[in-house]
Amino acid sequence: MAVRSAREAAYETIRSRIITMELKPGDELNDHELAQELGISRTPMREALIMLNIAHMVTIKPQSGTYVAPIDLELMEMEQFARFTLEKELLNRIRGRLTGEQERAYRLLIEQYRVLESHPEAENRETRMLDLDNAFHRRAFELCGMEGHFDHMLSTFQHIERLRKFSLQTDENKSVCAAHTRILEMVLHGTADELGEALESHLNRYKLSVEQARQRHPEYFTEGTVRPVDRYPVAPGDEPDHRIAGDGGAALGKLHQAVAQPLHDDARVGVFIGALQLADVHRGGGTGDDNALRRRAG
Repeated sequence: MAVRSAREAAYETIRSRIITMELKPGDELNDHELAQELGISRTPMREALIMLNIAHMVTIKPQSGTYVAPIDLELMEMEQFARFTLEKELLNRIRGRLTGEQERAYRLLIEQYRVLESHPEAENRETRMLDLDNAFHRRAFELCGMEGHFDHMLSTFQHIERLRKFSLQTDENKSVCAAHTRILEMVLHGTADELGEALESHLNRYKLSVEQARQRHPEYFTEGTVRPVDRYPVAPGDEPDHRIAGDGGAALGKLHQAVAQPLHDDARVGVFIGALQLADVHRGGGTGDDNALRRRAG
């Protein structure tokens, strides 16, 4: 296993604290104090903060200091669109093809979440609920042999990940089990459109969390408009039939330019490339991944 550099270790540590809201938007980051805490010199700490700035997680203000960046609603929306595009494609690959054992594994995750949901006193409850939610959504990626894409997605989509921490404290959280059950039923028995609608409805639940979080902490967010995920958004300048789900286009190009390109040197662009590649797969055609899916889904 490769040993992480001091810069990488500092980056991951601070990023984790930002994601979990231990470090909140607007908190000042003192590179000297952080370097001392982590037992490294100031040079790799400053490099880590620059990496976090490139990733839109911290803001560096000349002659002022370095601060945890607010949650960017526009970038959050683009993160949701990329996730929806990729996850919908993989769910459709396993639709109607689950074995009995794979179905039971899905239902066990739902039931485990339900138990934690009904026990607010449970130890590490929020972390365990987030882990179970991730496990449910990661399952389709695993069955398609693309779990690495899901892991890249979680490590890259920091704006929506920070909001998920709020979601466990809102009414939205109560809908997770029902939404997961609906998605599973559509994987088992639904059409592609029904499955897309179930996933879209579930992923768009973050809007409720946004509104409730902004009421409590408006200073945590940048100004912006949160719009629903459009399953088939038309890119500006495209003809109506040239939709992202089939041909790529300006919307994913904008996503890549705004989010993925600055992270290219940090090797975090894989999930976006994967989304672009999957969007171009002809629904009736076969790919090398189909063979892996047949082995996993029977």
